[in-house]
Amino acid sequence: MEFCRRLGGASRQNPGCPPADAPVCFGRSAFHPTAPGCVPVLKIRKSGGTPMRVTVFGGSAPKPNSAEYQQAFLLGQLLGQNGHTALTGGYIGTMEAVSRGCAEAGGHVIGITCDEIEAWRPVSANRWVMEEIRYPSIQQRLQALILECQAAIALPGGVGTLAEIVMMWNQLQTHAISTRPLVLVGSGWQHTFQTLYDWQDSYIPPDHRAHLTFADDIQSAFQAIRSS
Repeated sequence: MEFCRRLGGASRQNPGCPPADAPVCFGRSAFHPTAPGCVPVLKIRKSGGTPMRVTVFGGSAPKPNSAEYQQAFLLGQLLGQNGHTALTGGYIGTMEAVSRGCAEAGGHVIGITCDEIEAWRPVSANRWVMEEIRYPSIQQRLQALILECQAAIALPGGVGTLAEIVMMWNQLQTHAISTRPLVLVGSGWQHTFQTLYDWQDSYIPPDHRAHLTFADDIQSAFQAIRSS
């Protein structure tokens, strides 16, 4: 049975905590906040290494029978098998695939959803989401995905995924958030950002570029966050 509860005011000491108007929805899991307004990640079993909260950005278009969906499912499996928590946008496409793969591998899944997206498109959190954190706006949703992770992986996607990458990259570049891996998967992102570098070369120095890591495939991306 699913229920929602609104948290108290957000803590200034922890800007990653949801504001007072962000309800946190639960399925089978009991939830006990450890600080006002904060969403702790539940303890999970791990098979080795240090468990992390890993945000996965990616498009909503892939269908279950597509290669893109299967690759996202594989990433979710790798996260779950290795004791990591998957944070996704909570809905369909690659978000669903990662959630499903992680959940079926025994991992924990958090979905960050928002009212604005559901007003635009009638969709709800996918059934593999174990905790749903809901915000009013897209901006709040994106900020939560960035602040609450120790690493992020971007799968192929469109305008929304590009916005997620760039917003996190800018916060890394300005030291608004602590250093953490941001790994972009596939030749599409490599070509996209190489074009940006080529045409805006003097505006993007090497230390800014260093915040982005490019990976050819899912396995390489997973190894990149493991070795960080």
